[in-house]
Amino acid sequence: MAGCGGGGGDDLVTRGEVRNCLAQQGLTLKAPSGATAGYAPLASASPEFAAYFADGRYVNVVVARSEVRARREVADIKSALQTFGVTDAKNRVILSRNAAAIFDKAPQPAQRDVVAGCLG
Repeated sequence: MAGCGGGGGDDLVTRGEVRNCLAQQGLTLKAPSGATAGYAPLASASPEFAAYFADGRYVNVVVARSEVRARREVADIKSALQTFGVTDAKNRVILSRNAAAIFDKAPQPAQRDVVAGCLG
């Protein structure tokens, strides 16, 4: 699947690019999910928005100022998820360039592909 999350190379992706791509893919955009936004594993990251699939699954999206910062936030999120008993943290978090997506539960492969494509 071709990504629509922005330019090529090492360019950073913007919040708007990710939002537009997910909307073009048919996801419904909302403020970050209340349950996940307040969930301790995301305390080190501030989700920009949540994108909902038709089946009710959702993904919170974080767009950091740099790739280094995004990698640090994802490492913190994965570690915290594992601390809280989430056994599939690696499958529930996607990192690409300076953006990350955190699924509320294990995504379907096609859902993961859509989000990964939009992160760039």
